[in-house]
Amino acid sequence: MVTCTEHLENLQNWTLDQRIKIRLEDTGFPRLSELAKCQHDSQLLKCVVSHFNTETCGFEFGGIKLVFGLKDVLEITGLHITGQSVTGTAGDMTYWSNQCFGQDLTFKKQRAIRGAIKLSVLREKFMEVPPRATEVELDRHTRAYALYVLGSSLFSSSSKGDVDTLHLPLLYHVEKIKDYAWGAAALAHLYCSMKKIKEEGKKHLHGIALSLQVSYFIFPFSN
Repeated sequence: MVTCTEHLENLQNWTLDQRIKIRLEDTGFPRLSELAKCQHDSQLLKCVVSHFNTETCGFEFGGIKLVFGLKDVLEITGLHITGQSVTGTAGDMTYWSNQCFGQDLTFKKQRAIRGAIKLSVLREKFMEVPPRATEVELDRHTRAYALYVLGSSLFSSSSKGDVDTLHLPLLYHVEKIKDYAWGAAALAHLYCSMKKIKEEGKKHLHGIALSLQVSYFIFPFSN
């Protein structure tokens, strides 16, 4: 059985303030909450992943070869597939948490190189936006939701209750979040997970699994 670590239902638990939604409307992040209305079909995804070719990063169903590619990600999620590369940093995450949120929200995970932030903490501290929030406060709430989306969907992992701090520096300049190719990075994360399932026998499917499932139903994969 393949277990999906993507938890889009988390996004339904976050009532997104319209002011934050406007700030992120060009990123594709708010659109992901619409996918949360669907549910993962583990049996279907197990079947699809079993046909994944790790050398071509495509799917082979008998004589039919299909690719779940960048165009599919863009069509379904609205996430950008071109732009600046999504990279991480091994810097001081306590520093970046203070820069992004005005406080240190990180905790040290066992056997982890970097720290992490609990998704529940992000939701509890930043879902409610003050009526007269300043620009600084709005930026903090915007970063918090963006990080919440990364941990719940794009870069979900076996640690479903928290999110790695790897990409915090990319969220600091709120107006530049839209400039990154989040869709391309999310697809790469999904590919990597499928490879590990096929080659190493891993049981967890990380990343935008529901988008892969939706593409199976609504239109042919890109050739």
